[in-house]
Amino acid sequence: MKKLIIILAVLAILLFPIPFKAKDGGTVTYFPITFVYRVTVYNRVERFMTLKGTVVKIFGITVYDNTEKTVYYYPL
Repeated sequence: MKKLIIILAVLAILLFPIPFKAKDGGTVTYFPITFVYRVTVYNRVERFMTLKGTVVKIFGITVYDNTEKTVYYYPL
């Protein structure tokens, strides 16, 4: 019983996501210490473009992607 509790505690610690906030307008990436999966929530604002959406990757393979890129063109 003790081994089961210890194994569950170690797995919980290794798979618990850590948020990483980028300085691009609000993008947040969640990933655990083991880098098994990665969830990125985009809210990027650049000069003539915005990028919003979510990307989920497991072992580096994209399994979910609903990002939306909006480009703004201003007349000169």
